[in-house]
Amino acid sequence: MVNSWGLYPTYWIHGVATGVNVISERVLDKTGAGTDSMVIAAIDWAIANKSSQNIRVINLSLGRPFTTSCTQDPLCQAAEAAWNAGIVVVAAAGNYGRSGYGTVIAPGNDPKVITVGAVNTRDTPVITDDVVTSYSGDRRRLRDARRTRQN
Repeated sequence: MVNSWGLYPTYWIHGVATGVNVISERVLDKTGAGTDSMVIAAIDWAIANKSSQNIRVINLSLGRPFTTSCTQDPLCQAAEAAWNAGIVVVAAAGNYGRSGYGTVIAPGNDPKVITVGAVNTRDTPVITDDVVTSYSGDRRRLRDARRTRQN
């Protein structure tokens, strides 16, 4: 979501959810480092306060490489707990590129999570020429992770 901060000097940009209330749970330090437990605690807080704070979406613009299937990964399990509680979970795809297994980071590799990557618009107004950037994780590579999940 882009806020109404006037990111460009000649005009204002408004996001699609201009009336939304944003609740920020800081889980990373000033260098961008954090732990699974910090992220999981924030997700648990959102689940516990879902009704009182009207929390409907969690945006996780973060992640880390995964070493196990979603059924065993603690970040994926926390994201699934939020999803099971009725909260939509959106996560970053990561910046490991498009080639091969493991290019989408956890918890974005979980099938219950909406994964967001980057796109190159090629500076045109049409979307038919847009392509996934070379550095963005590509969810189409998740078939391997899904096979692991089903085993």
